Amino acid sequence: MGGTTAALQRRTLYVIVAIVVVAVIAGLVASITLRVPPAPATTTPPTVTYPTPTTTPTTPVTVPPTTPTPTPPAVTTPPTPMEKVINLYGSWPPPENYITNPLVGTIGMLHYYTHMPLVFLIPAERAPLPGLTGDYPKLLPLLADSWVFKVDPVKNVTVAEVKLKRTGWSSGDPVTAEDVFISVVYYGCFYNSLTGYYEVVDASTIRRYFNGTGIRFETLTSWMWSWYGVWASTRYYKVEPLWSICMEQYGLLKKRYYLSVTGQPIPKELTDRLTLLNRWFRGNLTEVAKKVPPSLANGPFYPAKITESNIIWEKNPYFWNAPNIAIARWVMARTPETAIIIEELGRGAVTWVTLSTLTPELIDAIASLNPNLLIYPLTHYRMVGILFNFQRYPMNDTHFRRAIAYLIDRDKILAALPFQAKEPILNIGLPEEFLWQWISEEDLKYFTKWTYDPKKAEEELLAGGFRKDPRTGKWLLPNGTPVSITITITSDYAIVAEAIASALNSFGISTQINVVPSAVWTTLVRTYATSYAVERNYDITIWISSLMYATAHPYWTWSHILMLGWGAGGAIAFPNWWNIPHPWKACTNDENVSRLFSILYANPGTDVEKCAVKAFAWIVNEYTPVIHLYEYGVWVFMNTKEIKGWPPLEDPVWSVRLMDAGYYRALLLLCIYYIR
Repeated sequence: MGGTTAALQRRTLYVIVAIVVVAVIAGLVASITLRVPPAPATTTPPTVTYPTPTTTPTTPVTVPPTTPTPTPPAVTTPPTPMEKVINLYGSWPPPENYITNPLVGTIGMLHYYTHMPLVFLIPAERAPLPGLTGDYPKLLPLLADSWVFKVDPVKNVTVAEVKLKRTGWSSGDPVTAEDVFISVVYYGCFYNSLTGYYEVVDASTIRRYFNGTGIRFETLTSWMWSWYGVWASTRYYKVEPLWSICMEQYGLLKKRYYLSVTGQPIPKELTDRLTLLNRWFRGNLTEVAKKVPPSLANGPFYPAKITESNIIWEKNPYFWNAPNIAIARWVMARTPETAIIIEELGRGAVTWVTLSTLTPELIDAIASLNPNLLIYPLTHYRMVGILFNFQRYPMNDTHFRRAIAYLIDRDKILAALPFQAKEPILNIGLPEEFLWQWISEEDLKYFTKWTYDPKKAEEELLAGGFRKDPRTGKWLLPNGTPVSITITITSDYAIVAEAIASALNSFGISTQINVVPSAVWTTLVRTYATSYAVERNYDITIWISSLMYATAHPYWTWSHILMLGWGAGGAIAFPNWWNIPHPWKACTNDENVSRLFSILYANPGTDVEKCAVKAFAWIVNEYTPVIHLYEYGVWVFMNTKEIKGWPPLEDPVWSVRLMDAGYYRALLLLCIYYIR
């Protein structure tokens, strides 16, 4: 199958090379000019009646009040004429008059480029956080100018204070602390939840308060780098009755949060009222939100024109770093077929694009078409691997799983894949960019390097009580029954499953492949299971075996593998009540898997955290609940003829992919800080 795909791609390339000109994507249909935000609607919103709770929660929260924000003078940074243009591809929903309004519809590409968070997160680089001990993923300023954290053990509170840069919306209005506050209030309205409360100190300063002193980096900073960003302008987003309802909900969420963290009961009246308000919010959101103008942006670019086939992004002259941004415009067309993209890369018509389903041979051929191309193989920070069902024997036998690990020839699997991928350094689930933050060269002596070794696979099976039938060459269970397993997959992983089944059958482990539709696979495997009692109807499967979340902290990787819930953990049902001896017990003072998670979570920035990280790495590697096969990747193409300043592959800026917005948010970062 892999050879067929490669041949197909080669034939495609020959056709592409023969093309002299590709028709330009035509038609600016039903264009919408968004340069100047319209005034907010002046019609009176409908009166909404909702019941008032009969009981007020009896334990009030003593928190600093949210004070009105003085309005500073408008940002007046003059536009700097530039000539450089980036041509790229993307996708977006059909144009609507409220398309960039995050209150309406889903959060998508337009939102990511239009509304910026306070900081960018660079997870592959570590840095201290002012006021905290230890080091953490680096925060790169965006709308924020500075930040500091204060831990008060007497009051049992942690405060995060952020000062904003002098920067502006594309309308010329300043971005203020109250804009940040409005954005997080609406965010709480969306999800009916709050993990802290806020104080607007002045026009450029906002504080967030957390009860407790052992607050993790992810909780302390998530509101700063959230993919939602700051999107609600004070001038336009106080839409009634939506805003009044959200403010009431925000006040109740503060009370619920305080009661929860102080161990007090939460009155039913409070919960019922929150449910009612959230129901109203969701039911009336779309129509009310249409009164908000769509075009405001606080990022370096704003969507000046949107059509069915193009978006024209112009530079926001009021963005804080606008004078130093060398790009005047993005011209984003809808993504065509891969053959067209490759032809345009060859003749230099596209500046930036990401592609995944390309063989290395095709990459070399594309590179030969255009000497100005930089081509980087980047990872999605997720791995694909073998998952074992711990509810079934022999999948729950450690010797059996370790034997399988020795029978996998990753080189053959990688060679068969029709896309860019790389082999993990260790079978622990951490991509290379983050592995060395936690595991030292000295630590490697504790880990098994799983390589293709049938002899060691045989030793593992014999140690587990398995034996080989000399007549048939098949392996038998300790009770004499032939070992027979099924790989249950979707068609996405057919190439990998065929390679694994071939290796196991050749070794004497009878292996079949069962290809099922995605909906059936999910039902059989139970990737969303939160109970050990739920039956998983598979032997082994192939799926995402490791997933790095935005902060790149190993806690989230291993919870994805060893804890129930969404992801591999729901499918595996690893018995996390086990006590597993590991080399770092003297440091963690515990061997219980479940308690180790608590230890890892509750000790940010300490030596105990580092020891717990190593303990989990060792457990995943040695007990092999998953066998990580490869990191799934993507190719990034950048044209250097007109645009200079692309950072090298080893620059940690590329780890911004961990943000939900993907590599296009990395492009924003490059425009702001790199390209000159």
